Amino acid sequence: MTFEKNQSNKTNHKILIEDVNGKKIPHAQLFYGDLQSGVLSSAIDYAKYIFCSNKKNNLSCGHCSNCKKMDLLIHPDLHFSFPVSSPPKNAISLDYLDAWRSLILKSTYSSFEDWDKVVSDTNKKLIINKFEVDKINSLLQKKSYQGDYKIFIIWLAEKLNKEASNKLLKNLEEPPEKTIFILISNEK
Repeated sequence: MTFEKNQSNKTNHKILIEDVNGKKIPHAQLFYGDLQSGVLSSAIDYAKYIFCSNKKNNLSCGHCSNCKKMDLLIHPDLHFSFPVSSPPKNAISLDYLDAWRSLILKSTYSSFEDWDKVVSDTNKKLIINKFEVDKINSLLQKKSYQGDYKIFIIWLAEKLNKEASNKLLKNLEEPPEKTIFILISNEK
């Protein structure tokens, strides 16, 4: 998908494109809206545009290796964090990445309830825990695989528990160079 096909807020898309073209990409951004409004789709399209090596007419080309990897959500510098079963299992998003990709490739407009049906094998609450933030922090210490940006999309950032939020805060405020955090939320 590209911004051109994405039917959510065109004004915001224009601003995001101008930021990339002007090489003034904010290191942390909040995409807010109902999950069915296309906020995740916009975040993925934005990451695709950033990674695209052959942008034309303010669109990602869709043909370069970066675009093809983004279409499959397998770009090595794109990292997703999303709610998973709470401890004591100590689960992180990486444990559920294949299921996540499968759901999102079917529809970037999937709801929390859709995700809960996929991963919930118990009555445990789904959260983004401190173990997830530990994984993010370890990835922040590594260089990007493709030599450019690292992008972290945190889906349903409001599901970060207090301990995880506190651990993430420093890196949100002062991330390593060429690191972008996109937080997606549907709660005010």
